Amino acid sequence: MSLNQPNQLVPVPSNPLQIPAAPTLAPTSATKGEPPIYFSLIIPTYNECKNVKIIVEKLSQLLDGSIPGDYEMIVVDDDS
Repeated sequence: MSLNQPNQLVPVPSNPLQIPAAPTLAPTSATKGEPPIYFSLIIPTYNECKNVKIIVEKLSQLLDGSIPGDYEMIVVDDDS
């Protein structure tokens, strides 16, 4: 499948999400002793006020098991 073809969607994986553990790196002077963030997850929402807490809790559990402390989760709500 070519991504240049109009009206073609990329298939969505149906298997469980698996995130490998991140390698341990020494902090650099640029981070001022804070470990770097290895993974940023941006969650766009629209009319999902009842589901945001649930998805954040579930994703936090998953990420804490794989890359504890090495991620950030950003929820974007356009005032829905």
